[in-house]
Amino acid sequence: GKPIEAGPLRIANYADYIAPEVLARFKKETGASVQVTTYSDDVEVLSKVSSGAIDVDLIMSTAVDLLPRYVALDLMQPLQKSYLTNQANLWPTVADPFYDLGSQYTIPYTVFSTGIGYRRDRISAPIDGPTGWDVLWESTYRGKAGLLDSYREAIGLGLQHAGIEDVNTESPKDLAVAVEQIKAMYAASSPRVDVLGYQDVPEGVTTVNQLWSGDMLLALGYLKAGTPPTVLGYWAPPIANRVINNDVMTIMRSSPRPVLAHHFINFLLDLKIAKINQTYIGYQPTLVGFEADKLVADGTIPANLSNALVTSDDFAAGKRIVALSAAGDRRWQDAWSALRTGA
Repeated sequence: GKPIEAGPLRIANYADYIAPEVLARFKKETGASVQVTTYSDDVEVLSKVSSGAIDVDLIMSTAVDLLPRYVALDLMQPLQKSYLTNQANLWPTVADPFYDLGSQYTIPYTVFSTGIGYRRDRISAPIDGPTGWDVLWESTYRGKAGLLDSYREAIGLGLQHAGIEDVNTESPKDLAVAVEQIKAMYAASSPRVDVLGYQDVPEGVTTVNQLWSGDMLLALGYLKAGTPPTVLGYWAPPIANRVINNDVMTIMRSSPRPVLAHHFINFLLDLKIAKINQTYIGYQPTLVGFEADKLVADGTIPANLSNALVTSDDFAAGKRIVALSAAGDRRWQDAWSALRTGA
């Protein structure tokens, strides 16, 4: 293969979504430092990369529903599998994913479901049954509820609460129904809208919060000293209605450091490095040894949060947020923008 380029390696990623120790170890091994540019949502990073507002070698957490837009804009370069010697550590169920057959452009980073995170010691009644998301519409939690600042997740929740099972619908009628559902939630519980539930729930800022399951695992590190992990809870919808997604790593076609970027991906697929990273970020990698039962058995994840873990069977059976048409995506974004601005 080609020689590894000099650093720095420039990556785009969510805040707190990679362990500083991993970056330090990569520099020690390769001599290359890593510069991290953070962003707040997937649409933002796509916009900034495509416009040239940011220039990076690697995106750590690309949303799979946006991959067709990256391809259409010719932003990604095909992976050279000869550099990815640790790819065999991936779960078989993610090795040839529906969104990137043959894994031509992507390698999975983490996997997660969408549900409700909560403080067991502060809820007024147990959160269980097939529609646990109902708690976000309860005035009991006014000012203590949280909603993900993600147009696909928030509006998708509105659809599901209304009994519309297709979380990828482009029907204006369906989206109008979902918007009315979220407006009703706003009126009842006045939720905080952000992606900080991993801090808000353990710190008591919110009591019930729409969350990605990985955020609930990360929340363990934000509990006040002496607070037992058993105060945290996570409600996951029944598998038929459970949205399960994964973030993926992609190398930009414009990168002048493609070999270094491949080495970084391969570094993260090393099981020892993945363990360091998972301990810091909470989110579950799709690697052998990080199966749900093993993470509970070895004490990495407490039993009360076992349902915040994803099994390989869950990955195959859960609902997926997939790419919309350009017109459909605009309808979703416009609906969310109107909700956020009160229009």
